[in-house]
Amino acid sequence: MINQSKKTLIFDFGNILINLDFPKCYKAFRDVLDADFSNGLPDKTKQMMFRYEKGEINTESFLWHLQQYKPEAEIRQVIGAWNSLLAELPQNRFDMIAQLRDTYNVAMLSNINELHEQVIHRRVEKEMGIADFHQQYFDRVFYSHLIGYRKPDPECYAYVQQELGIEDGQSILFIDDMEQNIVAAKAAGWNAVHHNPSEDIVNNIEAYLEKF
Repeated sequence: MINQSKKTLIFDFGNILINLDFPKCYKAFRDVLDADFSNGLPDKTKQMMFRYEKGEINTESFLWHLQQYKPEAEIRQVIGAWNSLLAELPQNRFDMIAQLRDTYNVAMLSNINELHEQVIHRRVEKEMGIADFHQQYFDRVFYSHLIGYRKPDPECYAYVQQELGIEDGQSILFIDDMEQNIVAAKAAGWNAVHHNPSEDIVNNIEAYLEKF
């Protein structure tokens, strides 16, 4: 349970704590599937991704959908292309989280999927020597594919606030790299800050907290 006497920071994951490499991912899909996603996913694939991120379809169904772009593609190559999005996990950002927990409740809210969650957990254990970074760094973690809601749906923010037991959304500061998620968080009554993913959040966190 969170400490109700503290304010609560809620971080997005991708492009906040872990870097994402979209050009590398787009290139991988061109190489593996002959599909160009650099101008955005086709609507059918975007909807399948949203369903995957909400846990409405399983990994096998999502991979089968991707494989239809090039049925002869090997499934391990499709998985590799999908996972190539995940880039560096800078240790200094997790050190920042650990320090913030002295003063704040710290939670994470991420639109994520089963495959990416598995890869991240393996990498954190291998690269940082931490078997369960959720417990070590966060008071609560909300993954979209596990809670059944994804940003920017209003139900997502309502669910998180209820689970945290927070009555006043003004005691929450949410940090995300996507403007639409920030707009939705503010509509839910939260404080929210848009983070530019080209910058390291460690260098900006004090300025963000000043607005809180």
